[in-house]
Amino acid sequence: MVYLSIKKQIRTILIPFTLSLIVLNSVIGPFSSFSVSKFSQNRRLNNILKANNMLEDNSIIPNPDLSLDGQREINNIIYYFNNKHSLKDIEILEDDFTLDDTEEIFGFAYEPDLQSQYGGEEHIYFHTNLYEEVISIKDYDYYVNIASWGKNRFTLEDINISYEMGKDILTISDENMELAKIDLKK
Repeated sequence: MVYLSIKKQIRTILIPFTLSLIVLNSVIGPFSSFSVSKFSQNRRLNNILKANNMLEDNSIIPNPDLSLDGQREINNIIYYFNNKHSLKDIEILEDDFTLDDTEEIFGFAYEPDLQSQYGGEEHIYFHTNLYEEVISIKDYDYYVNIASWGKNRFTLEDINISYEMGKDILTISDENMELAKIDLKK
């Protein structure tokens, strides 16, 4: 940029100079992503408090009967500030506010619901390497996931399953004889 300002015309320097100002402002200025997110979350909190009649003369009125959705939203806003910024950045609260003060100030305990996007239901996650295992589906059915980059021979009790990659042939056999030979291209 220094070279351009010395050697080139004034119009040539205008574009990089303007871009530099925009980038600088988006990182440290009043329109930085951090400033905008703090402003947005503070405004959201104020709107929730107003909508639930919990704000009077810029003071919070505790409401232990607030709906679970309202409690979840307020708790998640507090969680956001606590983890991404600082609790001091919540404009409506005193600077010495701690998470333990939530029940006294809002009327309900601090319990952020980080799984609310899943409807509050509990989920179980099970993982298996499908390219290495044969999975029993029910009495006599099995699921085998065969891929060109994975294992292509499986044994289940006395049954052998193999896949010939170049020919696309699936062979199922037991110890004594071939039970099926399937051309997967057909």
